Amino acid sequence: MKSIVGTCTSLVLVVLLAGGALTAGLHAQRGVPAPTAQPSEPRPATAPPLVPVLVAPGPGPQRSIEYDTVSDRYTNFVETELLPRVTKDYQVAFTTDPEGRATFGMSSGAAAALTMAWLHPNLYRRVVSYSGTFVALQRNATAPNGAWDFHQTFIPQSERKPLRIWFHVSENDLGANSPAEQMRNWVIANNRMSEVLKAKGYPHQFVFSEASGHVDQRVQLQTMPEAFEWVWKGYKPTGK
Repeated sequence: MKSIVGTCTSLVLVVLLAGGALTAGLHAQRGVPAPTAQPSEPRPATAPPLVPVLVAPGPGPQRSIEYDTVSDRYTNFVETELLPRVTKDYQVAFTTDPEGRATFGMSSGAAAALTMAWLHPNLYRRVVSYSGTFVALQRNATAPNGAWDFHQTFIPQSERKPLRIWFHVSENDLGANSPAEQMRNWVIANNRMSEVLKAKGYPHQFVFSEASGHVDQRVQLQTMPEAFEWVWKGYKPTGK
């Protein structure tokens, strides 16, 4: 992180579930060939400078509780504990403009990324999701069907929020052959997300990757630079 912090006020990218493919994708987004990828021509800087904050989940089943539960508890942790600690340790002053703040996640981390922006569009307005777990894993009073409720009730029955969403699912993603009534099919869930976002007029881009699996690294290496470019389209720094 120290190598990319160069100004007092920066954008914030909260990465909810990191891995090797994420590192490779960030290298590509910055115009630097990833160590595990084939050399390529440097990309022009079409996304703004970012400060990625990578967050590891709790061990074992704690990960699903943190990520798949539709509530503002995780956002409160990020805002009141995590970001202040990063500011203190690395002297980074994050922008307070929600247009300059994004969430990113893979699998259950993607469900958390959408939850953060959905419940707090005053804080985050740009979302990137790979193999998003928009299925029924953690149920509560707010979301009786877990993150499945995003495409079943939340988005269709709510006024459009100021969000910009890039998301993906693979042809052979988790639960691809499960019936819809079980609410455990990632392919159906993400396709329905695309339908309801389109119906409500949300700016969104949906990528369906053939012959690929859950959070497939090959897909990430091919699409992550474009995902970052698209999700930041139209952003203008305000100086806040």
